[in-house]
Amino acid sequence: MGTSSHNSCGSGFAYRRDALRTSRHPETSHVARKDSPPPYTYSSSTNDRIRCMADKPSDSYLRIWKHSHGKDFSEAERDKYRSRSVLTLYRDTRKGQGTAFRTEMPIGDFFYLTHGNNVRLFGQISSVLKKRRANWVEREYITIRPLQRQSGHYSGSPKWWAPNGNTTCRLVPNHDLKLFEKQVLLPFFRMRLRDLEQLQWAIVEPMGLEGAASAIGVKYEDAVKRLRQHMALETVRNRKLVRDAKLAFRKKHGRLFCEVCDFDFSSRYGKLGNDYIEAHHLVPISRLSAATLLTIQDLAMVCANCHRMLHLPRGISIKDLRMLLRSPSQS
Repeated sequence: MGTSSHNSCGSGFAYRRDALRTSRHPETSHVARKDSPPPYTYSSSTNDRIRCMADKPSDSYLRIWKHSHGKDFSEAERDKYRSRSVLTLYRDTRKGQGTAFRTEMPIGDFFYLTHGNNVRLFGQISSVLKKRRANWVEREYITIRPLQRQSGHYSGSPKWWAPNGNTTCRLVPNHDLKLFEKQVLLPFFRMRLRDLEQLQWAIVEPMGLEGAASAIGVKYEDAVKRLRQHMALETVRNRKLVRDAKLAFRKKHGRLFCEVCDFDFSSRYGKLGNDYIEAHHLVPISRLSAATLLTIQDLAMVCANCHRMLHLPRGISIKDLRMLLRSPSQS
């Protein structure tokens, strides 16, 4: 890498968006096929041939990475990074892995975190590159699902993208996604590729690879991302459960209304509001495991406003929020 190299696509560069260059040599290229991922774009600088990812990948395919905090980390260091929701990597990790982490992993990409051969969690990239001039660079993420079984030990096929592969940061190739689903996604996280297709843009809205938010903006974005994650996971995991809970609630009460404030969308909006209500988990999704069997009694019917109040960071129960609304001294 030359001394004038860049870690992200600069606004002054010219890009080619009609070709996919897969060789290590930028001079070699071929036209992308219909089934290929969206084309990478390149800096036109003669001193810098780092390829840069297009601002927003296509939603017609999934990008899933393996990322390992392996033998270079103590257990305390792993816990520290996990508590911060941060992935880190030595910037010049061999075989192009450091470059891939810095320039080819946009916001919105999925990944699974492993500690050596011990799978830990599945998440989604939620930030631009942090500490970009340091030896150890970072990316923030949100956790989609922690490990869903007692042991994270992997004993499947040896692949570069697998936990037992001798790699740190590796993209799962498209032709191996079904195998990844079978050997990692389903057994360790109880999820399928079709679940990720629905979650892909619901959790994090991808942004460009450049720019940094203000300190206030970072807190705001984190709250929004966590709320989107929660709502998306409720939709994917419990679509049938929510439908059955609404049917049971209507059968019992004759209508759908908010259990906190009594708001009835049908009464207020007429036909437009028919059958509309949101379902709130009485047991937070973060406390659920793959073995948890939910019933319709685990859901409450609420309006959008009360649902947001129930998810405030300090936390409040349905009963307490209802009492707060009915209290004459509430202000």
